[in-house]
Amino acid sequence: SIATYATNQIVSKLSSTGFFNSILDPKDTDTILNMRNLGYDPSAEFKKHGYDAVMIPKIENMGYDEYIWTEVKEKKVYDSTLKKEVVKKETVYNIKRVANITLSITVLDCNTNQLVAKKTFKDSAVWTASFNPKSYSFTIDALSLFRSMISDMQYEILEKFIPARAAYY
Repeated sequence: SIATYATNQIVSKLSSTGFFNSILDPKDTDTILNMRNLGYDPSAEFKKHGYDAVMIPKIENMGYDEYIWTEVKEKKVYDSTLKKEVVKKETVYNIKRVANITLSITVLDCNTNQLVAKKTFKDSAVWTASFNPKSYSFTIDALSLFRSMISDMQYEILEKFIPARAAYY
């Protein structure tokens, strides 16, 4: 689902730039690329459909790790029974979640069947919190985390693949 989300977001952002005159549906792109397995030349198939180049997004790596540990903390508290300060030990439970994703976009020139460019985009997120083990729910919302990282990558992707115009006076 993350790959589908990434592809849809990239297609949407690229379409909105006005730079690309025609964008093939990602499912059709996949179908043509998979024709290679049947002995067809995908570049020739794309050219038949009027495309000069193809951008192929791919999730190269996606990871999610979770670490749980405890710490014993000491704190001074006043004991009214003993009428003095005493050291109280408390166990603190911690959780750390680490997510990372690597997305590549390859551009294939359909006229020469050559790789024109391949750019790699990476993002990671770390989330740490203390929790009470008696009431803590270990529900993981990794999907939202990965979607957020893909959204953050979109502007860098546009910057790398959309030509910028500059005016000099």
